[in-house]
This record gives sequence, structure tokens and C-alpha cells, in this order.
Amino acid sequence: MKKFLLAMMAATVATFSCYAQALPDSTGAQVLKPQAGNVSTELNINPFNGSISLNNSFNQLKFRFFTAPNFALRLGVNANQSSSTNENSNPYGTNSYVYEETRSTTTFGLNMGIEKHFAGTRRLSPYIGADLAIVNKNSS
Repeated sequence: MKKFLLAMMAATVATFSCYAQALPDSTGAQVLKPQAGNVSTELNINPFNGSISLNNSFNQLKFRFFTAPNFALRLGVNANQSSSTNENSNPYGTNSYVYEETRSTTTFGLNMGIEKHFAGTRRLSPYIGADLAIVNKNSS
């Protein structure tokens, strides 16, 4: 029991000392917001609905490159493929038939955009943005 409590205490101390910390900038203040040259990515998945798929509004991978602390260029890429087969048959009688229909859809998209960040709090960065989306969807 003593070893277990000691291990739990060590894990607790390690957990609380490993919180997200920021590196100081040239003035000594800690910087939490992105700076010029920083790159960020975004990938949302939802494994709780029985399938692993992207779970953001455009179903995409997002990348941001900050050209200045308050300005970023965005790039989003999405791809999706789905297919379904419907089968209808009646093997009985003089007019027997078997009918099979297969539908497939493929989507590929590219989003390009910008964002302008405003003064917020130390951790909050409100912004506005604009995107241009180019999407190709094929169905058969």
C-alpha cells in the first residue's frame, strides 16, 4: 500500500508540473499566441459514432501559416468517397428478375483563406476570416 501511495503521489506531482507552459519572448514575458512563422494544424475526428471520420464543418484537414502575429494564411484539404449497392430481386414466377444498382460518390476539395486576429486576452485570440473553396464532386 505504501508503494502504491508513493507512486500515486509521484504521478500527481508529475501531472501538475507538466501543464502547458509557454516560452518567454525577448522581453521575458510568456508568449501563448502564435508568432510570425508559426504553423498550426487542425484535425478533428469523432470515433464515438462507429466510424472514424473528420468531424469539422468542412470535413477537412486544416493548416495555418502565420505571416505576422495577427495575420494567417489558411489551407484546407478534404476528400471523401462513399458507395452503396441496392439489390432487388424476385426469383419466383414467369417474370423473375434480379436488379442491382450501385451508386458511388467521390469528393475532393481545396480551401484557401486568410484570417485577421484582433487583440483579445492573453489566451484568447478573436479573429475574422475568409475562405475560397474549390470542390470537385463526381457521382455515378
